[in-house]
Amino acid sequence: GNRKIHRYLNDDCVPLSRNMAKNHCLKIHKHEKQRLTRSLSQLSSRICLTSDLWTSCVGHGFLSLTAYYIDNEWNLHAKILNFCHMPPPHNASALHDKLDDLLVGISYRSLDILSNR
Repeated sequence: GNRKIHRYLNDDCVPLSRNMAKNHCLKIHKHEKQRLTRSLSQLSSRICLTSDLWTSCVGHGFLSLTAYYIDNEWNLHAKILNFCHMPPPHNASALHDKLDDLLVGISYRSLDILSNR
């Protein structure tokens, strides 16, 4: 089905297996994460973190963590650091614990986030 259509559209098309596609995506993710970490560590400005929490129409909770910063050329950037499932409860303590887990491995100088549990 799908492979025949791809071959019809482009004879040079080489079909990828599921594992090849997965490995390629993971390799790109690792490279981009390293690039972002390097970029954030070289900033002379501060980084503002925001989180967004919502529930899907089928009742699954999700959390995104975004970093906002201004680079040395005064350009505003927004980078999604993480997007993950957020099971209930969605109270301050659970949110603090989840954000704490997400921030592991991210280099930062100082961070004051949900300090009162």
